[in-house]
Amino acid sequence: MVPKLERYGYVLYRKIIVDYWRIMYKIENDIVYIMVVIDSRRNVEDIILKKIIVRENEI
Repeated sequence: MVPKLERYGYVLYRKIIVDYWRIMYKIENDIVYIMVVIDSRRNVEDIILKKIIVRENEI
C-alpha cells in the first residue's frame, strides 16, 4: 500500500518503483489501472494524491 494515500482512505492503490519512476496503480475486477507514472525525485506525495483524486472523479 501507499502510506500517504492510505491516510486519506485510498487503500486500493499499490506502487512499483523502477529506477526514478514511481508507478501507482490499482486492480479492479482483474483490470489493472495505471493511475500515475511520475519521477520520484519530485515531491511525489502531493502530486500523486491530486492526480488520483482527479482521475477517480473522471472514471
